[in-house]
Amino acid sequence: MPECTFDAVTFLYAFGHLPTHEERQLAMDKMARSLKPGGAVYLDVFNVEDENEWGPRALATFDELHLDESGYERGDVFYQKVGGKAISFLHYFTEDALKQMAEQSGLKVAWIKHIGYVHRSGEELNDDTHGSLLLKAVLPE
Repeated sequence: MPECTFDAVTFLYAFGHLPTHEERQLAMDKMARSLKPGGAVYLDVFNVEDENEWGPRALATFDELHLDESGYERGDVFYQKVGGKAISFLHYFTEDALKQMAEQSGLKVAWIKHIGYVHRSGEELNDDTHGSLLLKAVLPE
């Protein structure tokens, strides 16, 4: 195992693009192993409960079409930009799922904040049904 040398690891606007829970957990584990004791992981993800985003509709579609039977996970979204040809993937998260992944990697969640994305972009929000999720998790000393 490499020496743990980092005070912080960031994984911004990309963690949700990892296609499976297993790959996301492996990435979280790798980040945790890369930290010095007391070091922090910072990552942001889309909130499945954000009423201004695709998360709530993705959950409804998942249930309506029984997408679990086809191997999809709750919160999976495929999208295409207007005028674009490529299809992209993004996974939306619950706070609990994000917290469980961090804790399974041996990290202690310091906080999860809601940050405005569509509305009040970049501002910290006090509303669980809006904004993206920003996580700070720390490797215990």
